[in-house]
Amino acid sequence: MKLQFKAVACAFFLSIVFAACQKEKNKLPEEVNSTLNSLSQESENGDEFARSGSKRVYALTNATAGNAVIIYDRSSNGMLTYSGTCASGGNGSGGGLGNQDGLILADEGEILLAINAGSNSISSFNVNDNGIALRSTVSSGGTLPVSI
Repeated sequence: MKLQFKAVACAFFLSIVFAACQKEKNKLPEEVNSTLNSLSQESENGDEFARSGSKRVYALTNATAGNAVIIYDRSSNGMLTYSGTCASGGNGSGGGLGNQDGLILADEGEILLAINAGSNSISSFNVNDNGIALRSTVSSGGTLPVSI
């Protein structure tokens, strides 16, 4: 079950990265739609993704010149629409981190925590119906943090 969830999460993350590279950010390619449709099917069957009730999907840019959270609105059928970005107050490492949990929702979805691997820090954001807002950025207490 965990392996299946990790495989779905990996496919979902790759679909987000691919979608962000498209010129028309509000139209996703057929491969992404297929992945999202399968996620929606699983969601209808009662998995954790559906129960979360999240209407947004978040990803990190991991940019060295200023890390940011990319925000996508998620429709009821699983379609993603680019919504914007929010600077994290830290820097990314510029490369793939090969990580899990570098970006998590906490406190019943009211706080978003993000790693800034390039500046050895962690950012917290307030989450509300209008989006997210940077709350604080603090030292991670270590070097090159890859997960919360």
